[in-house]
Amino acid sequence: MTTSTKLFYVSLFDNDSMPLKMLRDDYTFEMILRNLNLKDRIRVCNIKPEIDRFCKIINLLLLKFILNNSNCELIYGEYGKPKLLNEPYSFNLSDEFGVVSLSICDGSENEVGLDLANPVDIERMVENNNVEKFYRDTFRDIFTSKERKNLDLETIKLDEEGKKILLSKCWALKESYCKYLGLGISGGNGLVDYEFINIPPLSPLENIKEISNGRKGVNYVGSATLQKIEGFLPKNICLTLPKISNTILCSLFSTDLTVDVFQIDCVEFLKSFSKSK
Repeated sequence: MTTSTKLFYVSLFDNDSMPLKMLRDDYTFEMILRNLNLKDRIRVCNIKPEIDRFCKIINLLLLKFILNNSNCELIYGEYGKPKLLNEPYSFNLSDEFGVVSLSICDGSENEVGLDLANPVDIERMVENNNVEKFYRDTFRDIFTSKERKNLDLETIKLDEEGKKILLSKCWALKESYCKYLGLGISGGNGLVDYEFINIPPLSPLENIKEISNGRKGVNYVGSATLQKIEGFLPKNICLTLPKISNTILCSLFSTDLTVDVFQIDCVEFLKSFSKSK
């Protein structure tokens, strides 16, 4: 039977940033925080940047929300990739500047790898808006010699914005594959160890079927077909998350053929965790 990976995402900047206003309320924040164990509460409270702190609390609760399960028990692989204990799902999480995303698929033997990237991050590191110089002086170390040759040819064709998107996509592609393997950047292999010669283009979502989720605040926004990349077992899709104010690129690796994408209303998400127990 063919299955489809599910991709969920939630943004703090929904509804004129109403989620930020909710989380800045001390009482609401405390009520939401109570849904976490003591160790995770301390982790959240020790994060100083506000957006990062709020993203972390959503990150820690998103899986519970999707599975409608307050007791999601996790085990961890050698390099820290989490897995559900006694549940037939594989999942992966990523967050990027106010947006948190979760990919999940059926079957504990399947794997998924997800990473979000923001072209603005490249912009912050670039001096004098010279992306080409940044790429050649700083960013080239994560690529193999063949990848560099291809990127050298590609970057000269693009304007500064196009270069930022391309480099962000390349980063997300490599990072999501490392996460698919359960390694991450710290897993003994660097990003340069995995070579992507033919970088897939950004894929548009298509409303190719109707899916009734039946969950308040969870809205289906489209589906897409994952693409085969030569030399790699899992398939991949690179896309821009739709219907959010900032440009967030998403790279997903999965053995499934398709992905169904859902946007979660952040206000409804926070309300579900801020009710008195």
